[in-house]
Amino acid sequence: VFVYCCLGTNWSHPNLAERLRLAFDILPKKYVKNLRKLYILYANSSVRLTMWSFWGWLSNAFWKKLEYANSIEFICEELYPD
Repeated sequence: VFVYCCLGTNWSHPNLAERLRLAFDILPKKYVKNLRKLYILYANSSVRLTMWSFWGWLSNAFWKKLEYANSIEFICEELYPD
């Protein structure tokens, strides 16, 4: 599970893509390959639009793993339903 928090993120900043790439490059390849869920926390409409702009470059498997969350409580409930 990977959680990316968008709160306070300036999506127009030119280094954002570089920072995201760095975050994924730090992770071992096995982690990325076996990733079950990618939660984007506090995603506003510009974040969602930016993600949709990459639709053609990302696999269906990736889109199935991606989920937007509006609270940490939601993610905790998803991960630990009991």
